[in-house]
Amino acid sequence: MSDLLTKADAAKLLGLTPAAVSLIEKKGGLQAQRTEGGVRLFRRADVEELSRERLSAGAREGGKR
Repeated sequence: MSDLLTKADAAKLLGLTPAAVSLIEKKGGLQAQRTEGGVRLFRRADVEELSRERLSAGAREGGKR
């Protein structure tokens, strides 16, 4: 299992669209590394942490998102 995820892989893990992942990155909620070709790669640990935070926030809000 790779430590780096593409935007599409991060989106799948988070249950979001790739565009939403880009927006989260733009707002500073997720940091990406860029390859020489410009592909964004996200650390798996960072994506999993964001996923846990989103689940926790949803539970605190009674499941609302």
